[in-house]
Amino acid sequence: MATDPNGFVLEEAIGKIFKIYVVVPVDGELRLTEGGVFSYYEFPWPLSDRLTDTKWRELLSSDQKPDLPDWTDVFIAE
Repeated sequence: MATDPNGFVLEEAIGKIFKIYVVVPVDGELRLTEGGVFSYYEFPWPLSDRLTDTKWRELLSSDQKPDLPDWTDVFIAE
């Protein structure tokens, strides 16, 4: 969390688990494996309105959840 003079903080949070597929060598052969990785969010939030875990879960389940950061577009396909 980082604050600015305008009364906002930069929140960072994890969200739902996304599937991840990775090719790995197993006994000399390449295998496709499946696992999970948490989604990541960063967004401005008013300093006067503390974002609790409960509020974050509610926000994450709503239509008003923040977008994933633009820089994740190169490796995330929704």
